[in-house]
Amino acid sequence: MDWRSHARTTGSALKNWFIAQCYDSLAVAVLWLVGLWIIGIPWAPLWAILGGVLQFIPNFGERYRQGETISTAFVESTINQVVSRRFVKKQQMQWTLRGAHLLLQTRTKVLNNELEGVFRRWYPQFRAQAA
Repeated sequence: MDWRSHARTTGSALKNWFIAQCYDSLAVAVLWLVGLWIIGIPWAPLWAILGGVLQFIPNFGERYRQGETISTAFVESTINQVVSRRFVKKQQMQWTLRGAHLLLQTRTKVLNNELEGVFRRWYPQFRAQAA
């Protein structure tokens, strides 16, 4: 399975999650609106909308109290893997914007299995094609 199918699967899962979050927020907003109108709170629609929108914000305090990990390490490790060790702050040399852009283009060609074809166009005698 290539990275594009992984990206499609991930994109589809994120889209479905987002749609479910929207429905959840809408349900919360409607329930808040009904409840606030029943007890006669002024500006009930405003408070209901605010309650629905706040459903999107994760409760990190509750997650922390339950011992769940709160981290962006998975994102950072992916970026470090793609950009390689030179982008890590411990290294003395750092990429220029152009150098990082060219590295990412090369890495994309590798992931798409297109790099050898590019080399063959540039250097026709690159090496014999694998059978």
